[in-house]
Amino acid sequence: MAFVGVGAGRAEGAPGQGRSRARGRWWAGLVGAGLCFGAGAAQAQDLSADPLVPDASRAVVDLGGGHRLALIGEFRLVGGHADGQSVVVDDPALPDRTPDDDFGQLRLRVRPAYIYLSSGIFSVYKVALDAEVSTYGSSDDPPQALRYDPHWQFRRDDQGIRLTQAYAMAAGRFGALKAGLVRAQFGLGAVANAGEDAPTDSVAQSPFGYAREHDRNLRAQLAVFPFEPVTRRGQSQVPLALVVAADRVIDDDTANYDDGDRASQIMGGALVRLGDFRLAAGMLKRHQTYAEGGRTDVWLAALSGRYDWFRKGHRLWVEGEFASYFGDTTLVQSPTVAGPFDVQATGWVARAGYARSAVETVVELGYASGDSNPFDNQVRNFTFDREHRVGLLMFNESLRQQTAVGAYNAADPRLRGNPTRGFDQVATGGAVQNAIYLNPRAAFQMGRGLTLLAGYLYGRSEEPVADPFQSGVQGGLPVAWRGRKNARELGHEVDVGLGYTRRMGPFEGRFKVQYAWFAPGEAFDGPNGEAAPNVVGAQVQTEVRW
Repeated sequence: MAFVGVGAGRAEGAPGQGRSRARGRWWAGLVGAGLCFGAGAAQAQDLSADPLVPDASRAVVDLGGGHRLALIGEFRLVGGHADGQSVVVDDPALPDRTPDDDFGQLRLRVRPAYIYLSSGIFSVYKVALDAEVSTYGSSDDPPQALRYDPHWQFRRDDQGIRLTQAYAMAAGRFGALKAGLVRAQFGLGAVANAGEDAPTDSVAQSPFGYAREHDRNLRAQLAVFPFEPVTRRGQSQVPLALVVAADRVIDDDTANYDDGDRASQIMGGALVRLGDFRLAAGMLKRHQTYAEGGRTDVWLAALSGRYDWFRKGHRLWVEGEFASYFGDTTLVQSPTVAGPFDVQATGWVARAGYARSAVETVVELGYASGDSNPFDNQVRNFTFDREHRVGLLMFNESLRQQTAVGAYNAADPRLRGNPTRGFDQVATGGAVQNAIYLNPRAAFQMGRGLTLLAGYLYGRSEEPVADPFQSGVQGGLPVAWRGRKNARELGHEVDVGLGYTRRMGPFEGRFKVQYAWFAPGEAFDGPNGEAAPNVVGAQVQTEVRW
């Protein structure tokens, strides 16, 4: 990233260790779970990680007198393989290839909730908890060259029980109140993402890969509904909701309260619903100080919308999300430029979908602005939330590992004993950054719960790829991770999968097997055009929900 320079930041801990979460983005978890949550007696939350009243097809018990008890939970087992990557590690003692990754994860998640429906000013009261216990069946310590990879650090730290939500809320005709620990989601999840898995039989969001992380904020929130609800397709809708909220960040892509980081944010937004059209908009101000020193002050503007069209069994829809942030930061330190660093970046996602009978198709386009100069005082790289998954290998594996090796090279103790602050921001953790991509997907219902999934992914960098270490070694030119100059092409990926879903009463079983093939583009080449080998990966996922 532009403000990192040739090695920035301070390495903490012994070799093979590091901060529990790498500093990937300080705008993660921003607009949040409640940039408009539900309205009316039994209205589901809109653009939120959690429905106001849980799906009655799951384990919800009617206690009578308006009292309900939800005993919702999920059990998930994931296993997979991904080929190692050809890399350039500055340390001659380390190999020029990362090891193959054979992994497994087990997660049990429980989400009990108490709901009371009344006829007073507030027609719905809810108290909810969300906790999970998980473990990875792989080594606690990452390979040495990947020690700053946020994904490997998460795998090391994500052991045991973690509380992800604990909140109380009340909603009625005129507004709603919510307070407590919440998970964050806005729009399509490019800026704030609750980390929910896509339905097995749908490609509306990418079904490849699996949800890993989610942001956690302590939130106080007020929503006001100025107009009477209207009924549309049998559901009650609020035409306009106005929301204000304040957060203390507990854990997201860039801040961890337990590590000593302190991030607070205030936000305001609105949700408009007119028939089959909806639009959500928000503005947020975030202030953050870091345990290792420095601070960030940034504004974020986000806009998300969707339109659905139904006719005689055909369904067409378009949706999109746009976000831009601006401000300044002193977190990073550069050997060539004194801070603070000016921050301004933009990203967007657009989707168009069509469904009829047994076929669903989606075309997704994404854009994240880039920065080809790592040595000035401007930051132009936009980074999506890491849980906005696109494909299985290009971003989640290949780009994740290349940028992690870049962070390792930047912090090489053979070059500097105390690398400048912020070096670990080079590692993206698999997030979309400095990229333009095209990702068409399709699902074909084969009957009896079977679904065939297929996808294609093409990626290209918005600006020439500039690894801070490689660019610094070669005089500041934009040089990619393995030495190729002025490279933009990220490559082509093909994804295929088979899903199976079976429901038995309140229980739903899901099974997915997936395979991916990735042909790296010129951005992964060596200095003389030596092409990187193709990469393959596979995953198997079993899940039971109730």
